[in-house]
Amino acid sequence: MSVTAAMRARDAARPTEQDLAEAEARVVLVRRNWTPREDLPRR
Repeated sequence: MSVTAAMRARDAARPTEQDLAEAEARVVLVRRNWTPREDLPRR
């Protein structure tokens, strides 16, 4: 694969602004066994 072909593939795979907005609206992050810092006991 040439450098030019690799650069074209990278540009073609880059998400659009619409892709990013849709992902932000649809993706749900689940953090298992996570406790907010405010709830941790202070030393």
